[in-house]
Amino acid sequence: MCFSATASFVASGSVAAIGVAGLLKAKNPRVLPYAAVPILFAAQQAAEGVVWLTMGASGLGSIAVKAYLLFAYAYWPAFIPWAVRHAEQSAIRRKLMFPLMLIGFVIGVAGLRVVLSSETPVAVLCGNLRYGMPMIHPAYGILYVGIGCLTCFFSSSRWVIAFGAALAASCAVAFTVYAYAGPSVWCFFAAILSFLVYFRVRQPIPANAKNRT
Repeated sequence: MCFSATASFVASGSVAAIGVAGLLKAKNPRVLPYAAVPILFAAQQAAEGVVWLTMGASGLGSIAVKAYLLFAYAYWPAFIPWAVRHAEQSAIRRKLMFPLMLIGFVIGVAGLRVVLSSETPVAVLCGNLRYGMPMIHPAYGILYVGIGCLTCFFSSSRWVIAFGAALAASCAVAFTVYAYAGPSVWCFFAAILSFLVYFRVRQPIPANAKNRT
């Protein structure tokens, strides 16, 4: 998390516990990728905890920074639309999500390229971590947020829609109140909000659900 190593590790452990509970409660195998979201957020928060402890050091510190940024800039924009679509029961809604999923992959590849090719200094600013990522493209951030949230809004599950709305609201807060460390703060908010995933994955499979291709 952006405030301290302790906060990062506490958040990581709490979110991981929610994720494990969700995986154990999942009623439908197709929701398993979505059910894993809290565990993946937990791994990202653990990586940021290591960043706090190893700031300025090479070796493990550099690996932790890259791991955190790969989650933030490459993995999430590709994974969230895919996981939400994979869990969706409605064929019509899956078709609507398909182009969003493809755009998400493109965004993820763009983020991956920048993270792997850039040196990323980390500094503490106003008690938060600020990662010196270079500017990718003005459209990157808009598409990143828009595609992830819009995919959630197309879901037939009210819990997935709630997760998308919570992501949008937390993004607005993070980049307005904590503009100097927006990505780090938003990732923390998103990790905490991933408890909403639990309520989706424990839903039973609809009796009239059709076989899917």
